Order: sequence, then C-alpha cells, then structure tokens
Amino acid sequence: MSTLDTYRKLAAGPVLGASTTFRMGTGYLGIWTDRTPRLLTLGLKAWEPGPDAEEAARKFWDELIEATRCSTEAALDELKRGIDDLEAYMEAEQGSSAPVDPPAGTPA
Repeated sequence: MSTLDTYRKLAAGPVLGASTTFRMGTGYLGIWTDRTPRLLTLGLKAWEPGPDAEEAARKFWDELIEATRCSTEAALDELKRGIDDLEAYMEAEQGSSAPVDPPAGTPA
C-alpha cells in the first residue's frame, strides 16, 4: 500500500464522519421543526391555569419523549449508514478479494 493510499484511507474516516454528522443534523432539524409547534401549543396550555392544564402537561411530556425517541432513532440510523458507507469505501479501495466477516450472531 502506497503512502498516498494510506493518507486517502485516513482522510476517508473524518470526511464520511462529517457527512454523517450533517445528515444527523438535518434529520434532527426536520423532526424538531415538525414537532415544535405542537409542543409549544401544549406547553402554553399546560402553563396556563385551567381545567385542561394537567392533560396538556401529560400530552406535552408524551410528545416530547416521542420526539426525542424519533430523533435518537434517526441519529442511530445515520450512524449505521455512515459505518456502512465507510466500509463500502474501504472495500472498494481494496477490491472484492478482501475477506468479509459475517454479521454478528450468524453462524460462521
């Protein structure tokens, strides 16, 4: 392996990491942009005294947890995609002759 190949492979990790981070950020932005108006409405209803305040507070909490779960799942999906992209790039650089490990949990 030449020095140039080594440098290219070393640079691939940060470059693909940056693109993964960008995709994660845009995913977060989309999820929270969609959910924020509803959260604000529920938060204001929960904050104002009245008969619906307790129900609004419960719904606010449920919506907040759901949005957090969605954004976490989106982040994990993008991290997995980033690893797959890096692995595919490295395999393309090496050629298809490199041995590939079976996925975890499968018989060898």
